[in-house]
Amino acid sequence: KPFPVSVAFGADPATILGAVTPVPDTLSEYAFAGLLRGSKTEVVKSISNDLEVPASAEIVMEGYIDPNEFADEGPYGDHTGYYNEKEKHSVFTITHVTMRENPIYHSTYTGRPPDEPAVLGVALNEVFVPILQKQFPEIEDFYLPPEGCSYRMAVVTMKKQYPGHAKRVMMGVWSFLRQFMYTKFVLVCDEDVNARDWSQVTAAMCKHMDPSRDTLMIENTPIDSLDFASPVVGLGSKMGLDITKKWDAELALSPDVQSTPENSDHIEGGLAELTKAHPEILDIHLQNDNASMVVVSIDKQAAGNGKKIMEAVWSQFDENKFVIVCDGDVNVSDWNDIIWAVTTRMDPARDTLFLQDETGHSKVGLDATNKWEGECLREWGVPITKDPELVKKIDSIWEQLGIL
Repeated sequence: KPFPVSVAFGADPATILGAVTPVPDTLSEYAFAGLLRGSKTEVVKSISNDLEVPASAEIVMEGYIDPNEFADEGPYGDHTGYYNEKEKHSVFTITHVTMRENPIYHSTYTGRPPDEPAVLGVALNEVFVPILQKQFPEIEDFYLPPEGCSYRMAVVTMKKQYPGHAKRVMMGVWSFLRQFMYTKFVLVCDEDVNARDWSQVTAAMCKHMDPSRDTLMIENTPIDSLDFASPVVGLGSKMGLDITKKWDAELALSPDVQSTPENSDHIEGGLAELTKAHPEILDIHLQNDNASMVVVSIDKQAAGNGKKIMEAVWSQFDENKFVIVCDGDVNVSDWNDIIWAVTTRMDPARDTLFLQDETGHSKVGLDATNKWEGECLREWGVPITKDPELVKKIDSIWEQLGIL
């Protein structure tokens, strides 16, 4: 049967932060807001129902949702950086609206991350760290990159205490707070790695990982319904990367992961061969100035192009461990762009390719391109773009706006 709903706009900062925090089921968001504020959250009863709303709200809308009533929603631009597909969602029927005199409507501009709501994500990140450390004291730092929509990727550093410890932490992150069940990628590093510095994280990946051995893949798990890269709505895969130094027990059944760096002449020659043989390649970036990790952008022409480029890179560079293939709208030297593409355009199980070479070493490729017909089952999101003329106009008045 229909149930009552009250929506508050413009509450105080602690209440807003509490509302978007995935607190444990045993703690109310109002109570958590009180902890952040240092004083009790003042609430008042709604006019048309028994629900309580923040007394500090600027605007309150009251009404009901009928579980049997649905309507089309979208397409609309979202915090993921895409216009999402049109879908059926529940209808909120509004019966009452109350507001302060001269109310202020609080909102944020959403677009390609990092965007305005990412500021809330940064604040939430600092809230999560002590909560996680209570349950997992071995965790040193926990970082949700804003470019990964502030929840689709997590980088964890920890004090490793036993073989397999990193995988326990991955499982712990995915199962601890509800919001983390939408985190597609969990990267676990040692405590001497700065979780917020991609050059350090990627250097540790190349040094300590055998991609096949140290990658955990789990299929058919809960996924954000806005994630159009998942095979079906609300269900997709997750990937965990163990980037820690390996203990003897972890090395017992696998080869030494150290590879011999190629000399600069070989690298230059390999890059020239790649671009000559594959004119669809737009740009190539060698992370940490060697071929262990290569990021490629392409002018994608057909389904399967991404995996074809991975195989081409592997044929040129024996030392390569990681290839990330992106579209031309991604700057392959900018990890903001790369992480955005990886977290929004990949279902890990579908879009990851492993290769075991004749020496026993493994390689992994991540296809972070937009998917074509035949590569996915769902309607693909359209990237949000800004009107160039509007961008030019805003750029010309930054100084007089006085907000930077």
